[in-house]
Amino acid sequence: MRYLVDHDMHIHSFGSMCSKAPEQTPERILQYAVDEGFSTVALTDHFWDEKVEGAAEWYKPQNLEHICKSLPLPKAEGVRFLFGAETELDKQLRLGISKETIDKLDFLIIPTTHANGFVLENEENSEEKRAAIWLQRVGAVLQMELPFHKVGLAHLACITISPKRDREEVARILNKISNNDLVRIFTKAAKLGVGIELNGSDMDFQ
Repeated sequence: MRYLVDHDMHIHSFGSMCSKAPEQTPERILQYAVDEGFSTVALTDHFWDEKVEGAAEWYKPQNLEHICKSLPLPKAEGVRFLFGAETELDKQLRLGISKETIDKLDFLIIPTTHANGFVLENEENSEEKRAAIWLQRVGAVLQMELPFHKVGLAHLACITISPKRDREEVARILNKISNNDLVRIFTKAAKLGVGIELNGSDMDFQ
């Protein structure tokens, strides 16, 4: 079965501290959408709401005022350009955004697999432990009171769930999650209408 990809909902501009490309502007992102024939794209720079305590030092500068510097977003005929953010889920399963701020966004992506340092101590590095935490963190988000019609779960097979950032270890960690648990989690996600990000590079396992 072939799938038509006509959107990209996880895009960082140079406003995200993870980006080292000054040419990654909203205008360039929009041109990318036009060139690829996408109907919808979302700007989702990294973000921690100053209304929520506990921001790591890396996140503190990336507040609402910071990400709003990209506004107003440019426009092009036939392309819906959404203003969103990528927040964080910390070790206490606390989401780095308030309900008030969610209401101001067109789209929100939530990573549950940034599993080193800020969100998971490095010593918690057994594969069994990482698999259990993967399940716990995804389940915690799905229990939250969120407007799931405009929420996406980011890169569920991200390499950062491996302390060694090793792709073979990622595959082993994911394989330690039972089929019953996976069916339960993804059935709930489908009922809620939450988006699930699929990354080709994260799916290229042998």
